[in-house]
Amino acid sequence: MDYSPDYIRIVVNTLLSNAFNRCKPNDTMVLSIGSDGMQGKCILTLSDTGESIPKKELPYLFSAFLPNESDKAENKGHNVELFFAKQLIEKFNGHIEAKSDPHKGTVFTVILPVTHRCASERKAYASADLLSSLSHVVPEHNDAAVRGDKFDQDNATYFVAAGASENGKTKKPVVLIVGDNKNRMRYLASILQSSYGIAIAENEKEALQIVENEMPELIIAEALTSQVNGFKLCKKIKGSNTANAIPVILITSKLTADDRVYGFKCGADAFLAHPFSDEELLAVIEQLLNNRKLIKENCAQIMASTNNNPTQGIKNRKDIDFLERVTNIIYRESGKTGDIISLLASEMCLSTSQLNRRIKAATGLTTTNYILKVRLNKAKKLLMKSQKPIGEIAMDCGFNDFAYFSRSFKKEFGMTPTSFQRLPHCEN
Repeated sequence: MDYSPDYIRIVVNTLLSNAFNRCKPNDTMVLSIGSDGMQGKCILTLSDTGESIPKKELPYLFSAFLPNESDKAENKGHNVELFFAKQLIEKFNGHIEAKSDPHKGTVFTVILPVTHRCASERKAYASADLLSSLSHVVPEHNDAAVRGDKFDQDNATYFVAAGASENGKTKKPVVLIVGDNKNRMRYLASILQSSYGIAIAENEKEALQIVENEMPELIIAEALTSQVNGFKLCKKIKGSNTANAIPVILITSKLTADDRVYGFKCGADAFLAHPFSDEELLAVIEQLLNNRKLIKENCAQIMASTNNNPTQGIKNRKDIDFLERVTNIIYRESGKTGDIISLLASEMCLSTSQLNRRIKAATGLTTTNYILKVRLNKAKKLLMKSQKPIGEIAMDCGFNDFAYFSRSFKKEFGMTPTSFQRLPHCEN
């Protein structure tokens, strides 16, 4: 039959992990695979003699949370993994069921249709066979050596080299994935590894070491597990003088309003709640990396236009790091009203006068003028890429007064926003 080894590996590992959590020494686990030729079905069963699943939980076993018990620590992640496995099984038009008896043990049964495809369909449908490697999340005999990847089995850190692409010239941006669930981390890596270099750490200490050594472009971390506190990690990253500009995505099985508020206070750039689609993950990553690239370009442009010797300013690493942090906050707060200068000073741990001195020393601009320049540069880029109403773009960039925005834009770029948006390059 045709099948996706990656999906089957995740499903079987999830069932095995669930059984191991309930089994004690001398308990028995039996994994078997068979077929029903008459029905055209493949049947996979995993039985164990470990602790039985409470009868009241069985109806909700493949749901993300148990009713009225989703806040219990022991429930976090357990049902989500089974829920995720069920989602994968249903992609094959299969189904999964479970029976548990205090005296007989627990049996999980997975039923999949036996299907066959033509050669071209099969190639797109199934990846390399990993079923022989179910004893470990990362296969012992994989293609890591061919790609130049490294896998440290002692601390379970997996690193996909961010080195050369096929032509040996272009390097992939590195994404660090932090979590203690090896199945999920490996699955995330499989989604991203075609476009990004991947580093995986199973705890905060490993993550901070990778950040120090590799300086990834983006970090994806579990919000809260037994081994990882993504909120705490995020706070440390954003408090670092060297790594604070790295975007951080927190992923969680349970996302409440309080979690989001606390996460954003810790500096999180985005949240993803399980289950999320591959497309959603890739879109969020792309957007955050594009924003970071835009901020760097903005800083370089501003430094170049405000220094007598542009290269001298750009080579000052401390100034660039400082301005990237300031610019990142200005971008983040663009669509909001309020005292942006006080907010900047607070987040940079400076008084408003100290902030003004730092910005003026780096750019020759006052804080107010620097904020204006950043917002105008952002508006310029949006006008080049979008045909949105100019008033809406002005609001997105922090301008509540359209007339003031138009005057400032013309003074900075020599033409009105309307004229600039109509230029030919804006249509591409």
